[in-house]
Amino acid sequence: MFRLFSGSWQFERIAEVKTLVTFKYHFMCQPDWLHWLMHPIGRWFLGREIHRRLLAFRKAGETPGMVDRLHAELCQVEPRA
Repeated sequence: MFRLFSGSWQFERIAEVKTLVTFKYHFMCQPDWLHWLMHPIGRWFLGREIHRRLLAFRKAGETPGMVDRLHAELCQVEPRA
């Protein structure tokens, strides 16, 4: 469906315990001659996917202890063999 695809996540701290998360996606559909149909479908699909990801991200961030657990997990150093 996509000939070209890129995306970014931007995080902006707006309060001590609040962050604004922005998803930006850029895409081009294929085949070119079906752009008039494929582009709206791509926008719908990505919009739905972004919404689902934001809900899951928010739920994880609001789960008591989740941020601390993730931080601890990310900061662990694996022993070298």
